[in-house]
Amino acid sequence: MFDLNLLRVLAAVIEQGTITAAAEKLQMSQPAISQSINRLRKVIKDDLFVKEGRGITPTRVALQLYRDTSEHVHQADAAVRGLIAFDPYTTTATFRIALTDIGQQVFLPRLSQVMRSTAPQAQLEVIGPHTESVADQLESGELDLAILSTELNNDIRSVVLQLGDYLCITRRGLFADPGPSLEDLRNHPRVAVTTFTGHTLMEKHLTPVPPGSIVVNTFAAIPNLVASTDLVGFVPEDLINTWHSQENLDIWKIDEVATQTAVRAYFAKTPRSRASAWFVHLVIETLRDPHLTNT
Repeated sequence: MFDLNLLRVLAAVIEQGTITAAAEKLQMSQPAISQSINRLRKVIKDDLFVKEGRGITPTRVALQLYRDTSEHVHQADAAVRGLIAFDPYTTTATFRIALTDIGQQVFLPRLSQVMRSTAPQAQLEVIGPHTESVADQLESGELDLAILSTELNNDIRSVVLQLGDYLCITRRGLFADPGPSLEDLRNHPRVAVTTFTGHTLMEKHLTPVPPGSIVVNTFAAIPNLVASTDLVGFVPEDLINTWHSQENLDIWKIDEVATQTAVRAYFAKTPRSRASAWFVHLVIETLRDPHLTNT
């Protein structure tokens, strides 16, 4: 009978790049890894790996076998991990979540409070997401979850946490009631946020960043910049609700365009562990607007 663990070893060696790293990942000895590869060689009748410099390179047959079987191997591992007892109150696991600076201000205080009561010994690691790589990080297990208003198209899952509008902010008195029109704003110097943050909803309705503008990579500086200059800015309403002072600002809704956006929690279809699955569920239950239907 064929030993399916041999495919697990093959996948680990290919993914980790060396027998040493594969042994560490699988918590096996290096001789045991080598023995498993030799057993698989006899079954497949191929070298599977060839020496290249100080490392090893998988053969074409090994790569084909990996492509055909690795997904099933990972699914089986995930199923087994899901049956292993997990106690959030005693876990010392590290959970990794991607949050924009807005997410850190809006969501992190609530999430931190719940984590301290349900998993007091766990560690939460927060990174700033890069829209070009975050989906791959979720699929690989490097991240447990990401919260973004950008739509990701990779083979991952998502849940809408909340809906909200982008609002225009200006210094007090810059525009008279009923506020600026879209035409007033198209060429007006503004505080623009770099595209990799994913906060680009209003940019598609405006001209390229005009002369006299300032480009930033977080929203933290926007209120003070706008309050002290003639620049305009566009900010999610949930962030505005966290500001302690708005006395030097006017806040406008731009009704000529659709400004509503969905903030989503993104996560892998197959969690890397039972702990990761628990964390994803906790985040969604903690942060999701209860008035939303399942989306």
